Amino acid sequence: MNLQKCGCPNWSIGRTFRVAFRFRHVNKRLRVVCRKSPKIHRNPIFLAQEWQEALNRGEAASRADLARRLGVSRARVTQVLGLLTLSSEALRRVRVLGDPLERPVIAERQLRRIVHYGPKEQERRVKAILGKNGVGISADL
Repeated sequence: MNLQKCGCPNWSIGRTFRVAFRFRHVNKRLRVVCRKSPKIHRNPIFLAQEWQEALNRGEAASRADLARRLGVSRARVTQVLGLLTLSSEALRRVRVLGDPLERPVIAERQLRRIVHYGPKEQERRVKAILGKNGVGISADL
């Protein structure tokens, strides 16, 4: 049997192939520095207050203008500013955590879900979120 005619992989066809791989150069020193740099976790209430103050000071004419200046969508601005409609007690409990946070204790998305509840339910849910994330809630908060 002629191996050349059947296309057997064991038959040497006399051709050479060259493959070139290109790997992107990664600076290992930079990667280590990036891993060690702490991520900043913003308190969503402080962020909402900053954006509202920018609107009040006239730095932006509208929410749409503020969104353009910040490089986010108008919907995002509305979502963040909507957090300020939480009850005063719920706002106070989240504000007490400070800004920036050491770790993501409470997220904006968690707060957005409870905006539409009544004040007592908002306070109960904020307490539950903070308790679940290991933040001690004392009676004076």
